[in-house]
Amino acid sequence: MSESVEMAKKALNLNLKDGESWYIMGNAYMSNFFANMLTIDELTKALKSYKQAKEYLSTPIGDLHYNMATVLNYL
Repeated sequence: MSESVEMAKKALNLNLKDGESWYIMGNAYMSNFFANMLTIDELTKALKSYKQAKEYLSTPIGDLHYNMATVLNYL
């Protein structure tokens, strides 16, 4: 597992209702997939993380929807 995924998990464990941490977790999974060409499971985890981010974000992040669309395109 990549260092970015590990660090994102640590940050997320501090507050499971932090939308920005969920967004970063999704980015870590998506980046890990494209950088290391891992299994589709990485993209599935990215999508789940992005959905959690949407639920908990208090202010929208424009790239969130773009990243979700990218993941869906590859799935």
